[in-house]
Amino acid sequence: MNYYERHIGDYLKDTAHLSLLEHGVYTRLMDVYYTREALLPEDQVARLIGARSKEEKEALAAVLGEFFQLHEGAWSQLRCDREIARYQDKQRKAKASADARWAQSDRNADASTDAMRTHSEGNAPSNQSPVTIPKSNTEPKGSTSTGKLPTCKTKEVIDLYHRILPELPEVRVHTKARVAGIRKMWTWVLTSKKSDQSRRAETAEQALTWFENYFNRARANDFLMGRVPRIGEHADWQCTIDFLMTDKGLLQVIEKTREAA
Repeated sequence: MNYYERHIGDYLKDTAHLSLLEHGVYTRLMDVYYTREALLPEDQVARLIGARSKEEKEALAAVLGEFFQLHEGAWSQLRCDREIARYQDKQRKAKASADARWAQSDRNADASTDAMRTHSEGNAPSNQSPVTIPKSNTEPKGSTSTGKLPTCKTKEVIDLYHRILPELPEVRVHTKARVAGIRKMWTWVLTSKKSDQSRRAETAEQALTWFENYFNRARANDFLMGRVPRIGEHADWQCTIDFLMTDKGLLQVIEKTREAA
């Protein structure tokens, strides 16, 4: 997990008596717990949170003893366990929902293809000559010709979005505009170059890695993730996969990141 809800009122109600050092230890324990999505080994917990001094280790022992439970050599925390289970359940449901939608899309596509084939074969003249379509010389602006590009992995891109950005709106409908936006970004990733003239991606696997990094950069953007107040026309706005596939979304993510995408 890269994100978890912090209910300040509940937290302060249970921890108002802690020292500032103990607050810091508790926060680090939760960060490590959520990041690992696993119990904290008793013999590694001090190192995992960086507790080195005598005072830090004493604060660690106090916080663990009050808010965690030791079982078979590992520390657990009930609230953390519930949040992790809820997050993993949401991830499983999102993946199952996406798989079901794509399975249905594949069935519909197969049915449409069969119907078109039957219609064409039944109506095509027997003496029809092949039609040659001239190849376009037009290349996307800022891109480099690469011949035939790897097929766009639309489903895999959406799965990455669901996995990395579960707080954002789930993709439930695969509209033509949405799919076209993903394909446009896919083409840009595979045909454009960075400022150092190196290619962003040359294979489907490299393109998916780029999208994974892109969504992780979006997660680090406080504005996109709603971690800062929004005012005016942005007061009720929420980031979606559609926005992230636009030029405006691309610039918002890349220009807010030190490392160029």
